[in-house]
Amino acid sequence: RPNTLLLCVSVYATGLALMNMFINGPYSRWMRQWHWNQERQMLTSELKESHEQAMAQQELLIPKAHIKSQCEAEAGEEGLIILSAVYGCLDGPGIKLDVTIPVQAYVNDGELVMHAGTKSRWDGFYDTDPSDRYGPKQLSVTYRHQGKTHTATIGDLDPLKVPVLTDHG
Repeated sequence: RPNTLLLCVSVYATGLALMNMFINGPYSRWMRQWHWNQERQMLTSELKESHEQAMAQQELLIPKAHIKSQCEAEAGEEGLIILSAVYGCLDGPGIKLDVTIPVQAYVNDGELVMHAGTKSRWDGFYDTDPSDRYGPKQLSVTYRHQGKTHTATIGDLDPLKVPVLTDHG
């Protein structure tokens, strides 16, 4: 009978719709939330561990940075003193890591050269935003050279060479 068949199909379709609305939908939302929470906990744990490793590396770099700073100060105006250095998502709400110590430790003969590539792999640094959720990571270095204060800000993958020497000839 056609009426009975139509009724059965209608009841079946209504049952599927109700099951989807009241069981599958909430379960799917719950599972997405659960996975997101698990991922966030894992990322938070990894960031904490990376931060602790970077701080331990910075602790080891303190003597080297202090010696370099003294040598640069003794060089007078030709020396390069790192006043501050910050790495991370500088324009957003993400983590901003103070990397003054490792950057000073990388100064050689009045010059700081950082080659192209992510800075997060350098000693004393870590990837402050592995998912790039808060925007591009940058490095900002404020330094004193020839009695003047300068600031250089570069993208994470960009090279950096300071001071920038100009010819006045």
